[in-house]
Amino acid sequence: MTVYGLQSIVNVILLKAVSKKGLLQPVKSFFVGSKACDRIGNEVSKWFPVIVRLRLGCVVPSWLFNLFVDEVVREVNGQVLGRGLKLIDESDHELEVNQSLSTGDTLLVADAEEKLGRLVTEFGRVCERRKFRVNVCKSKAMRHTRRGSSARLNVMLNGELLEEVDQFKYLGSVVAANGGVEADVRQRVNEGCKVLGQ
Repeated sequence: MTVYGLQSIVNVILLKAVSKKGLLQPVKSFFVGSKACDRIGNEVSKWFPVIVRLRLGCVVPSWLFNLFVDEVVREVNGQVLGRGLKLIDESDHELEVNQSLSTGDTLLVADAEEKLGRLVTEFGRVCERRKFRVNVCKSKAMRHTRRGSSARLNVMLNGELLEEVDQFKYLGSVVAANGGVEADVRQRVNEGCKVLGQ
């Protein structure tokens, strides 16, 4: 799922999240006394103070977005306890995983279609309540099974059926519905060939 929002709303929401965690002063300190210059070709302008915008390459927007998404995840987890994928660690402790996050993307996982549907619905509700819109067109669903299944998933978000896929790319790796690594290996070999000019 790719999460998008309007920039002005995002700024207000992020400001609230940062203030709530007591991090407003540290964030402001990133910009105190900031200066920038413009470069065109080999010519560099005079340095001028940065008053409104974030600096190019600044890590703060990603950090603030992750802080906001953390708030969303905590609220979703509070609503859908017991809806994730059950894992057992080496000490036989049971763990439950229902979300994996990367910059701008959220991977929702469950061990049953009904659980995934509830998780996706609640994620959509929490995002909507916080003035964020989940892009349904870019959101996908995938059944992961080694046995193979011809049944299609029926996972809805905001009244729309999510497209079911056989594979998707996440954090640079291709995840396949059958659990195989062939698609990931093929993709990595192709990327290597491009670099080598083959």
